[in-house]
Amino acid sequence: MENVTVERLYSERQKVLELTLLTSENGLKRGIPNSEIHRPGLALAGYVERFANQRTQVLGETEMTFLSSQDQSGRKKAVENIFRFDLPCLIITKGIVPPVELLEAANRKEVPVFSTQLSTVEFINRLSVYLDNLFAPHTTVHGTLVDVYGAGLLYTGKSGVGKSECALDLVERGHRLVADDVVRIIRKAPRLIVGTGDELLGHHMEVRGIGIIDIEKLFGIRAIRLQKRIEVQVNLVHWDDQAEFERLGIEDKYTTILGVEIPVVTIPVSPGKDITVISEVIAMNHMLKIYGHDSAKEFSRRLSPARYIGEKRWAIFWKATSNSLSTAALCLPPSPGLKNHEPRATTKRNSGMVGCIILTHGDLCFGLKDTLEGIMGKQEGLSVVSNVGMGKDELISALQHRVSNRTCTEGAVIFVDMFGTSCWQMAKKVASAQRQDGPEIAVITGVNLPMLVKFFSLRESVSLNQLVPLIKEEGEKGIRTES
Repeated sequence: MENVTVERLYSERQKVLELTLLTSENGLKRGIPNSEIHRPGLALAGYVERFANQRTQVLGETEMTFLSSQDQSGRKKAVENIFRFDLPCLIITKGIVPPVELLEAANRKEVPVFSTQLSTVEFINRLSVYLDNLFAPHTTVHGTLVDVYGAGLLYTGKSGVGKSECALDLVERGHRLVADDVVRIIRKAPRLIVGTGDELLGHHMEVRGIGIIDIEKLFGIRAIRLQKRIEVQVNLVHWDDQAEFERLGIEDKYTTILGVEIPVVTIPVSPGKDITVISEVIAMNHMLKIYGHDSAKEFSRRLSPARYIGEKRWAIFWKATSNSLSTAALCLPPSPGLKNHEPRATTKRNSGMVGCIILTHGDLCFGLKDTLEGIMGKQEGLSVVSNVGMGKDELISALQHRVSNRTCTEGAVIFVDMFGTSCWQMAKKVASAQRQDGPEIAVITGVNLPMLVKFFSLRESVSLNQLVPLIKEEGEKGIRTES
């Protein structure tokens, strides 16, 4: 904790707070134990049971008017009410002249009394900023703090890993150095930490092979900052072939400094690697995330919509891993009546296969397709249709288009998510019309993953008429309850 005395307050903030000492200097060594400020109106009136005497005492116009309204004995009694306690100091605002009784009691108790020309509200605001900064939780870390595109990057890592060299390169590119080697961190709010440099070091930097340099003198005032909010910690480590480093960036990692969580990025350093450009990307990517754009998650969402269906309207949770599902798919028992059946993980282009259309509400069809192809590989003759934004006529047209453009000539199965819905009705209508003009179309409702795995495992081996009951049987097997 900071050792804050009244003398320090007076010497550092005399001009800002417009302070004038009214008593002797004997009490200036008194300590100020906290950042709180108190107005002792009730204590002057005689109620001292809950008097916060350890706080800095401020007498405004209200308190001074009360004292002026008392006779000499009343003023003396009111003053004694507060000076019988140990006070850090007392400040009178608006330049009001205090009564003699108050100054006599203060000198007797060696409590410093100040006067200021500021209004009570303005004085309290200025004093609060100063004291809050002094008493705020703080720590010192070994690192380098740089303002990169407005984001405060705190570089940490072992000595010699390249923190100062990276900061120097960033300054040369127009960014601003806050502190090097020693960074003093202060928590100014529950979720806000600010870094400053050491008073002795200033903006000097040690560069191995050169020695101590002065960044301000070399690059000018535009190359430095006195303080900056710390938003990202960049941990520089030496390259290690055995270590695993972040490749996707989907899950952010955090570190805690003074109780405040901030993102942390670990960057492996190797000869020839441009850490400066990477630092600029870290800063810009952080700003993008603040504005709601997470590139890694958006890219992952595009590749695998099923993972993010919950963010839309459907909550689908695939609990099995890709490996376990794949094993289950490739080890399905042979169906009765089929000899030497061997399911395949991938299929080749074959005009003798049965086609597949998945028709669902919302994005369920895309999730099923992506999960299926994650298990069995890309499948020929597989298409999906969602009812989102489609009327009945548009839905029929989309189904007819999929049916007429399919590459498989042995018929097709339209898998629908729910019986009796408009999707089911449109699928049934298209299937009825197709039976008159071409290969047969079957409609199966209640689509689930086991059905689809069974379908693509058997469709090259059996006809459509044989396939439908086997798919239905497999779908029913996939519905189980555990108690």
